[in-house]
Amino acid sequence: MVHDPAARHHQALQADELTRIGETVHAIGLALADCRHAGIDPEADPAVILLARRLGQLCEPRHSNGLLQRMCASAMADARARPPFPAAQPRSAKLDHEAIGRFHLDARKALFRVAQALDLHHDDYTIATDEKTGMYGTTVLHGDEVYVTVGYGFLGAGIEVSYRRVRGRHDTCGGQRYASTMPDVMAPLAFAAQIRRDLGLARPAAHLRAA
Repeated sequence: MVHDPAARHHQALQADELTRIGETVHAIGLALADCRHAGIDPEADPAVILLARRLGQLCEPRHSNGLLQRMCASAMADARARPPFPAAQPRSAKLDHEAIGRFHLDARKALFRVAQALDLHHDDYTIATDEKTGMYGTTVLHGDEVYVTVGYGFLGAGIEVSYRRVRGRHDTCGGQRYASTMPDVMAPLAFAAQIRRDLGLARPAAHLRAA
């Protein structure tokens, strides 16, 4: 691998172009690795500091510390109270239909909690499993504006989660697809906030009146 000693500085000078927390954290990680490679103290490196400040700017408009702490506490309690999802089977394994059935049952329960966290009325969405999608089937939360899928990847290569914005209950294509993970789904409050932010969803009017 060719080492570019100017890469982190170039990235830092373009820090304003970083618009997502994930990509900014990735840039900081690369800058830290670059400092280790060059034998430079990252605590005093201007590029690392600029990128860290950009991360702070992206995080600042988010929820208050109190709300974020409550979300973390809720996610931790929820994760501890529920058993983990069954692991995806290796490609060479024989299909365990009982395990797949349990997986989709747990997926429906998890998506129900996500719908609650999104403040969706029970008439505003459906949760269903399509066993004909892929080899293992897919469980879907489909609302008037949001479409969330949970299922095993191709040939059982890991659990895949995605969400996108849609226009009504007949729209299954929707807009840009966002990938997520099963641990996100198992933390419904934080996951709902992530979905609202990425898809530009507003809280239902009834929720706003109640607040």
